[in-house]
Amino acid sequence: MIYIIGAMSRNRVVGKEGKIPWKVAEELSLFRKITYGNVVVMGRKTFDAIGGLEGRRNIVLSGSRMAEGVEHYGNLEEALSKAETSGKRVFVIGGGETFSEALPFASFIYLSVIGVECEGDSFFPELDERQWHRVGRRACERFVFLVYERNGYSHSIVEGGLSVIS
Repeated sequence: MIYIIGAMSRNRVVGKEGKIPWKVAEELSLFRKITYGNVVVMGRKTFDAIGGLEGRRNIVLSGSRMAEGVEHYGNLEEALSKAETSGKRVFVIGGGETFSEALPFASFIYLSVIGVECEGDSFFPELDERQWHRVGRRACERFVFLVYERNGYSHSIVEGGLSVIS
């Protein structure tokens, strides 16, 4: 099972010039809670921006070695195939191009919508309502946390991680 987890502004921005254009501690804490102890898959630009994440198996989409303790694979399909052998949850964490590429493989999307509009050069893809439906929502002070499930997917909501927002 593949999960996408990300944060975007109200106008779908996820990054600008290799950086996240906001800092929301509560959102970062939720991201850590959900992904800790699991596998994170990210594009090279995301790795350059945030580095490897402690307490998680880090996989980077890159044709070259990135850093000690970080796995790298040349394409998303290979990375996801290797990640799924771990028995842990596999989270695609960005950036924009990687989110778009991962959509066909994902069963769930955890998406924080930060309450700002900002300029950017990396965006979260539009979700096709024929393929996704919202199964959870939690309003926080500076963002809204949404959980989407792929239509026709048969896992329970709790297995999909909705319990993290209760």
